[in-house]
Amino acid sequence: MYIQKEKKLVFVANPKTGSRSIHDLLLKYDKKTWVLEGEERNWIKINYHMSITGINKEYPETLNYKSFAFVRNPFDRLVSTYFEFKKFPERHPKFGEKFSKHFNTFNDFVVNLKNSNYSDYIHFKPQIYFLGNQKGPVVDFIGRYENFENDLKDIFSKFNLQKINEIPLPKIGPSGIKANDRSFYNKKLIDIVLEYYKEDFENFNYSI
Repeated sequence: MYIQKEKKLVFVANPKTGSRSIHDLLLKYDKKTWVLEGEERNWIKINYHMSITGINKEYPETLNYKSFAFVRNPFDRLVSTYFEFKKFPERHPKFGEKFSKHFNTFNDFVVNLKNSNYSDYIHFKPQIYFLGNQKGPVVDFIGRYENFENDLKDIFSKFNLQKINEIPLPKIGPSGIKANDRSFYNKKLIDIVLEYYKEDFENFNYSI
């Protein structure tokens, strides 16, 4: 997450929603005033993906700040996360290597996620965990990964940030996997994801 004290603004880095692209853009915008919690670009640090409730608790002054974040279709997000863990286990030193060997297929992963040791890891948590509380989303502006460029432009306009000529779009990961390919899912997996991320589908108006 980032805190911009001068403009009283917080960016909540919801995992797998283009946060690294936003990271680069915000540093390009103003390196001196954006405050990064944790080591630069070390996005596995817990502080980088701190929830809005965690931010408000750790930094009480942000209760009076505006905030923004992005969300992503849970089906796409789960595919993207799985293949990143498989392709780049070194990015997740806590258990990346173990994960890459534990699940042989995406099907195996989804079926066993809920009761696995990985279910509580930040990249598999429901997005509402990062953007809200028991009552629902509390972040002021929520952009959609699927409309990344336009929503990011709206954010910069809404919060009177310096205009950027080129907005870096999130790129397909080096694995070349297209996360929005529904061929990864059968009916059983769809039902599991709909249940597991029920709050995300309801709070952020996503569907299959």
